[in-house]
Amino acid sequence: MLQRFMRIPSERALAEELAGSRDYRRICSFRRHTPSRGCFTYFRRERMGEERFKKAFEYMVMQAVALGAVKGYVVAVDSTAFKAYSSRDATNKRGKSDPDADVGRAGRTYILGYRVHLACVEGDVPLSFTVQPISRNDKQFYKQLLEDSWKKGVKFRVVAGDRQYDSAELRQWTKEAFKAQTAIPTIKGDKKAGGIRVDSKFRVTGPKRLVKAYHGRLCAERVFKKLKRQLSLENHHYRGLANVTIHACLTLMCVLAVIIASYKAGKPKKARSIRYWTN
Repeated sequence: MLQRFMRIPSERALAEELAGSRDYRRICSFRRHTPSRGCFTYFRRERMGEERFKKAFEYMVMQAVALGAVKGYVVAVDSTAFKAYSSRDATNKRGKSDPDADVGRAGRTYILGYRVHLACVEGDVPLSFTVQPISRNDKQFYKQLLEDSWKKGVKFRVVAGDRQYDSAELRQWTKEAFKAQTAIPTIKGDKKAGGIRVDSKFRVTGPKRLVKAYHGRLCAERVFKKLKRQLSLENHHYRGLANVTIHACLTLMCVLAVIIASYKAGKPKKARSIRYWTN
């Protein structure tokens, strides 16, 4: 987590920074002797692994919930793409040194990479996530994200998302599984009653409660902004889905660490500010 907070580019550089900085050693509870680069690699791959990192993430989510950081009744689902640490293979469809990555759309272009699928709530609290190859459709992970969020004790009443999640099946499933509404724009020309619409100028129309809930999805975009601009989600040297998932998990744990520290220190207004705690 120190590597992400301080934007240290690699585990080799992290080992060097720890050896040379008394402040970093004190923060991490090391004395004179600090881990080598190989120790970090062994710990990440063998001692912890993907599943244990995910359990640590879930434990931190439960801490944030217990501290009262989860507010509101809207859960937002969204995804963001980031590049793989590899070039493309001869087929131009997958990674050469990272065959788990593939080519998919990211904004107005196509990249070789992965996508973080996330559910979060007001207060910018991540609840559940999964990392998948970039070409996988967002709808495939909608149910998993909401079920994982519900299990953590977050009883949401509205699910907000963009047009990518527009599906009659998913709307009906959300209503039956959680008795929750969906603030998801319908596709152009769809006359579904009670839905919301977003025009070409991003003006939202529909029932006032759902329009307000739809704007709540911005919490996911704020979290993605932190991951990319402050926690180096895109600046990584990892290959393989498992290693990339651990990397994304650590960046999300940094977001949760700031939230937990803010509430424990009696400064809940600083829960969204990574800069306040790292300067």
